[in-house]
Amino acid sequence: MKKLPKIYEIPEKLFWLFVYAPIIAISWRFLNQDLTNWDIGGHYLAAKQFRDSIWPFFSGWNLNNLSGFPQGYFYPSLLHWLAGGLGKLFDLTLAFKLLITLSIWIFPLSIQFLAQSLNFSRFQQQLTVLWATALIFIPKGMMGGDLLGTFTIGLVSQQFAIPILFFYLGFLAQTLNEKPRAWIWAGYLGGLLMLSHAFMFIAGMIGAISLIAFTWKKNKKLYPFKNLFLHGLILLAVSSIWLFPYLRFHSLQTGRPIYLFASHFFSSVNRWGEISMYLFGGISLYSVYKLSREKIELAKPILYVSGFFIFF
Repeated sequence: MKKLPKIYEIPEKLFWLFVYAPIIAISWRFLNQDLTNWDIGGHYLAAKQFRDSIWPFFSGWNLNNLSGFPQGYFYPSLLHWLAGGLGKLFDLTLAFKLLITLSIWIFPLSIQFLAQSLNFSRFQQQLTVLWATALIFIPKGMMGGDLLGTFTIGLVSQQFAIPILFFYLGFLAQTLNEKPRAWIWAGYLGGLLMLSHAFMFIAGMIGAISLIAFTWKKNKKLYPFKNLFLHGLILLAVSSIWLFPYLRFHSLQTGRPIYLFASHFFSSVNRWGEISMYLFGGISLYSVYKLSREKIELAKPILYVSGFFIFF
């Protein structure tokens, strides 16, 4: 692949200063705001419930809201569980804000880790991180995946899951490249991804299928099939603390068994807009493979990030 002149590569320290200056500024504002905006109040109350009566368990009965309801059965609650546990050690509000802030700070590092795992050049890694960081500052309405959705709408569990998603895909890419023990980390992170946000887990599975398909297309065989299978077992074991109760009691939430709910989900006209976005994201990822074969250095960073952000 033809490399661009070295002048286009930003010095490392200057690069990270450029990335983190706006992130630190907006994080400081979040640390000094209240937790009453839209959904964020409900997330905070869930963390409070875990601190007061549920922790260390991952689910339980909430006596304080909605005349009582099962907390943690139908919504993945890793963020609430962690905040509730930390809230036993120090102020719950501070613990809750620090977890969200930490996820935002880790986000650029997770992007770079994925880019490294995909064997991007240093220039491509920098471009990928800059492009991904810029996208979280661009409002996309009520869909989430940006700082407006996190701080104003309160989609904090989604934000918490985003860096886990990219670390998971990075270790999965390393697994496909047969790096030792990468499948173990991929399994644990995949399980944590499901425990953090169900729809981000769906995005992760689409990204995983895309990576596996690209590897098969390139190599014509999947060498680490055993490690992929073992990674799936670890993922299932880690996520079972939420997944199995959810499947068992799903009908209590929707009024229908899980297989009938899935049928209704895919037959709903309103869902086709969401499904079309996922399909567009998959097409974008496939175009990365096609353009990378044409040796277009700018194509991989831009299209990878654009494709994944469709899933947010």
